[in-house]
Amino acid sequence: EVPKQNAAIVGGTVTVLLLTRKWTASVRRRRARAQAAAIAIQEGKSVTQAAREKKSLNKRFIEDLRSLLKIVIPGLKSKEARLLGLHTAFLFSRTLISIYIAKLDGILVKSIVDRKVAQFWLRLCHWMAMGIPACFVNSMIKYLESQLGQAFRNRLTQHAIKRYMTAQVFYSVSNLDSRISNVDQLLTDDVSRFCDNLAHLYSQLSKPVLDVILMSTQLVLLSINKIQGGGSAAVAPTTL
Repeated sequence: EVPKQNAAIVGGTVTVLLLTRKWTASVRRRRARAQAAAIAIQEGKSVTQAAREKKSLNKRFIEDLRSLLKIVIPGLKSKEARLLGLHTAFLFSRTLISIYIAKLDGILVKSIVDRKVAQFWLRLCHWMAMGIPACFVNSMIKYLESQLGQAFRNRLTQHAIKRYMTAQVFYSVSNLDSRISNVDQLLTDDVSRFCDNLAHLYSQLSKPVLDVILMSTQLVLLSINKIQGGGSAAVAPTTL
C-alpha cells in the first residue's frame, strides 16, 4: 500500500506542476498581448495594425537596420570593415574557382570525345589539384563569417552596455517599465543571434550576386569570341 500511495503522490505532484506550467505560460502570453495593446494605444494604432507592422518589412525596419549597421560597422577603417572586405574577397575567389572548375569539366569532356588519353589524365590531375585551394577558400569563408559575427557581437554588446548599464537604466527598464519584457535576454541571446544571422545573411546574399555578375561576364566573353569567329579556343581565360 505504501508504494501505491507514493506513486499517487508523485503522480499528483507532476500533474500539479504541469498545470501550473501551462497556467504560467498562458498568463505570460496574455500579459505580452496586453503590453502590446497598451503600446499600440499609446501610439494611436490598433492592435492588428501594430502586429502587422511588427512582422512586415517596412520603412521603420529598414531605418532600424541601418542604425544597427552603423553601430556594428562604425567606419571603413574599423576591424569589422576589414573583416568584411576580406570575407568578400574570399567569396569572389570561390566564384572564380567555380568558373575555372566548370571550364576544366568542359576540357575533360572534350578530351574524352577526342580520345586524347594523355590530355585527359593531365587535366584530371589538374582538376583534382584544384580541390586544395577550393577547400582552403571554403574553410576561410566559414572562419571569417564566424569572426565577423563575433566582431559584430562585441561592438553591439559594448554599445548596449554603454546605453543600459549607466544611470540605472537597466533597472528602470526591467523593473519600472512594463513595455519591454525579458531585457536580459534581449541584451544577451538576441544580440548574439542577430549578429550571427547578420554575418550569415551577408554571405548568403553576396555569393549569388557575385555568381551572377562573374558568370554573366564569362558568357558575354564567350558570345563575343564566337561572333568574332574565334570559337571556344579563343575564349579569354579567367583570372585564375
